[in-house]
Amino acid sequence: MPPNIPPSPGDFVYEADISTINKILGIKDDGIFVGHMYGHENVRIVLDPETLLRLHFAIFGSTGSGKSYTVGVIVEEFLRLGYPVVIFDVHGEYSTLSMPNENGDEVAELIRLGLRPRKFEIRLFHPSQMTVGLEDLDIDAISEVTSMTPIMSDLLYLAFKHIDRIEYTLDNIRDSDQKKEWIDRLVRAVSVVASRWRFDNKTKIAIRRRLETLKELSIFGERLDINRLVGKGVATIIDISYGLTEYEKAVYVGLILKKTVRCKEKKTNTPTTGDRRGKPHIRTPRQGNL
Repeated sequence: MPPNIPPSPGDFVYEADISTINKILGIKDDGIFVGHMYGHENVRIVLDPETLLRLHFAIFGSTGSGKSYTVGVIVEEFLRLGYPVVIFDVHGEYSTLSMPNENGDEVAELIRLGLRPRKFEIRLFHPSQMTVGLEDLDIDAISEVTSMTPIMSDLLYLAFKHIDRIEYTLDNIRDSDQKKEWIDRLVRAVSVVASRWRFDNKTKIAIRRRLETLKELSIFGERLDINRLVGKGVATIIDISYGLTEYEKAVYVGLILKKTVRCKEKKTNTPTTGDRRGKPHIRTPRQGNL
């Protein structure tokens, strides 16, 4: 255990050896190698990949401090260990993972660290090539994507139940125009249910306006195929650096994350970590890296 009482003036102190540093910091022999400890070139910083994956983690720093470079190093290490990686590329900078580093100075530094330049398998998509389907939306997803209030969500739930009773769902609709017609059908169901249960007219109008916006988003198309998205030891890069509004980016990324996490939960039968409700959020930040 590390000391929890600072030494007094005049006490003898000793420089910690490598084994002591590794033990105190929990450094592993194998895992995600991110570099050497500052001031201790003989101490390799190796992180446990399973610990990183069980928790949320973020990389902070000022402009030009090396955040993107650090992310690239961690991604390469995950790929080296055979983990699947999905990258939402906000600035269009990660496709270079498929090319080995040829910069002379950086290659020399890699060799000094005991590493060699290498390339990794990637799958590169634009949102037009990796769409999400309207059928990927459920009540919770629609509510969160369109920022509905709890009262609006209740009305939407009743509208879904109304549509289910007349056996008109997205599952048996394949044409994209028909899927947009399904949104129109849902809007009509909202009106029917609102009248039946005497919801406030303002609530009904607000829901209709929100549902209409879904038809205009360019991110919807064929249903999301998780098998195309995730591959062992493969980096799937979705370039969202152009072609989408900030709102579409937030919705698109959130829907894919939710679908991916749900597939993981079904496969492992474990709840989502890092969220007290056990549900991933749909909306992602509109600014900064995703």
